[in-house]
Amino acid sequence: MQIPEDELLTMPTEKLIQAYIDCAFARNFFLHSSIETYYNELYNSFNGVRELLKREDAFEEIIKFYSSMDSQDRDFKSSLLNT
Repeated sequence: MQIPEDELLTMPTEKLIQAYIDCAFARNFFLHSSIETYYNELYNSFNGVRELLKREDAFEEIIKFYSSMDSQDRDFKSSLLNT
């Protein structure tokens, strides 16, 4: 999946985070042998990740996004990461 360049450059960081979460590849985290392999494939295949890493407000917006999730959704996603 790629986001058109003109859209990518004008997309608010909040929407870029949502695009990452909606990306089919992002949901395939557990299909990779390591975090490094997953990250490298995601970085090379999805321009939204590369753009997100360039954003000065990315960390702040990711924290806001995570904080806005309801606790059940947060607990479920955390349990997936800890299995």
